[in-house]
Amino acid sequence: MKSDIASRNRDFSDRVGPEHILGRLIEVEQVSRYLWAAQVAARGMVLDAGCGTGYGSRLLAAGGAREVTGVDITRAVLEMTAPGMPQSVRLQAGDLRKLEFDDNAFELIVCFEVIEYVEDPLTVLDELVRVLTPGGLLLVSSPTRGAYQPGNPYHLNQFTPGELERALEGRLSHIQLIRQHDYVVSALLSDAANDQAEGVSDDLAFHRLAAESHSDATYTVAMASDVELPTMHGLAAMGGTVPLREWLSEVGTQAATIAEKNHQIDALQARLDERDRLAELLMEAEHRSSEVPEFKQRIADLELELEDARSAAAAARLEADQLDRMLMYGRRMLRFVRPLIKPLRRLRHKLRG
Repeated sequence: MKSDIASRNRDFSDRVGPEHILGRLIEVEQVSRYLWAAQVAARGMVLDAGCGTGYGSRLLAAGGAREVTGVDITRAVLEMTAPGMPQSVRLQAGDLRKLEFDDNAFELIVCFEVIEYVEDPLTVLDELVRVLTPGGLLLVSSPTRGAYQPGNPYHLNQFTPGELERALEGRLSHIQLIRQHDYVVSALLSDAANDQAEGVSDDLAFHRLAAESHSDATYTVAMASDVELPTMHGLAAMGGTVPLREWLSEVGTQAATIAEKNHQIDALQARLDERDRLAELLMEAEHRSSEVPEFKQRIADLELELEDARSAAAAARLEADQLDRMLMYGRRMLRFVRPLIKPLRRLRHKLRG
């Protein structure tokens, strides 16, 4: 089995970005694409679309390109890096959505780490196809949505492999997707092989201990042309060993941070639950307060009814007093009349007799 193995080459990779990324995963991901693309750079005129600091343009020139044109929107970065470029590389500022080149200008176009940063990537693809010669080759990458770690605030869009393939099928007739996985590798090498910066080896065995599906690839790299695609061998780039140890250490730190964040989230959720409970009580109080006017009116009505009842009771008491006085008067009169009743009865009997 033939495998390609390439380690960090400081002559090329020191332009990737800040010094702290040397040998780390981000450098390995980016440099490996250009090392892979460099095997077809001898096609002639090459466009490095979105060249950044120009490290990829240097790799393409080292691959045998007659001339490499690196285009990036940030003029200040290009002016800073241009003095260190080889003679076959020229850098110029430009917008990939409106390239200042004639049609059919380049035999090879490389567009890595670009389309995820622009709002209208399809316009960029249209321009790249426009300046690609008939029979030319376009290589373009995208983070795989769903597999790439989420949360990058600068990524405006990410393609799934199917979406990237369909976007290119509408523009070029021959498409092939290449998956870029990030693996943990443990290599057993002789001193000679370990000292070798890069190359192709026939005696390097390849064993995969964990199965990975196509959809798990961190990046998708597409080859596209209007003719049959060239055969390109695979490539694996190895970074340093210290970053891996640092990464493992950072995993523990991140796990502790995540646990703390989860604790904070739980506390926040408890506060939200309490707020919701208080909101319900407030709504209930507002509902009850809305009924206060009805209660006040009912109380007023009851007070009127009570006043009427009190008036009626007072009238009844007055009437009762009057009846009581009349009764007492009747009883007194009865005491005076009773002694006269018997004589009157006897008188009546005599008169009748």
